[in-house]
Amino acid sequence: MRCLFRRSSPALIGIVLFALAAHSTARAEGWKWELVPYLWASDVRLDVALDRVDVAPVEVGFGDLVEKLDLGALVHFEGSKGKYGFFVDASYFELSDDQTIAGRPAIEDGTTVDTALEQLMLELGGKYRLPWDARALDLLFGVRLFDVSVEIDLDPPLAPDASVDRDRSLVDAFVGLRYGAQFADRWSWSVRADAGTGDTDLSWHAAANVGVALGEKRKNSLHVGYRHIQFEAEDDGPGITETELSYSGLMLGYRFVF
Repeated sequence: MRCLFRRSSPALIGIVLFALAAHSTARAEGWKWELVPYLWASDVRLDVALDRVDVAPVEVGFGDLVEKLDLGALVHFEGSKGKYGFFVDASYFELSDDQTIAGRPAIEDGTTVDTALEQLMLELGGKYRLPWDARALDLLFGVRLFDVSVEIDLDPPLAPDASVDRDRSLVDAFVGLRYGAQFADRWSWSVRADAGTGDTDLSWHAAANVGVALGEKRKNSLHVGYRHIQFEAEDDGPGITETELSYSGLMLGYRFVF
């Protein structure tokens, strides 16, 4: 499981280093840069079916997530010049949970399910300011990576080989829209929705936030909002494993503009 963190660390560190390098060239090249480290008070739901039998319906509220979360890191970086731009968003979670479930077909009553989950979500995308609204409507497009490691053990076991230990990288292409505008002197809002497919059967993402500009120059801003990401995927062997994973909850981020 730790290998996923070692693979994701360069991506997270690279975003920060690129943002620092971009700061020195922003004025000369005419680019606008944004760096947003953020917190995500997310509920997590994981559903895993092994050979069509639900073995791990795990739902963790944010209060429990703080206790079960072993590690988390989230950052968004964006650059724009004129109508064009790009963005990178990376979020890493590592958590574990154990619970006793009621009996169901093929599973004994009182079975203990131990679940360990690591996931890196990485978005690499471009944006284009649409002409219908020159102020705020962006077409978003790109690729989204889900690097997922799931370990599930049942006690007593469903079968000698019924444990799930999968490490998968899923890449989807996505397309969507983002709209934002100011509604007061210091206040702004934005909404985003997109959907994708590829290695997953379906992935989709929706978010909304409200921000307030701070300081005399009103350059940087504090944002609060809500975000939901979900994907569904199927793995054919050994055994058919169906996975549905979703994150949803409030976000709090600080936007640095330079």
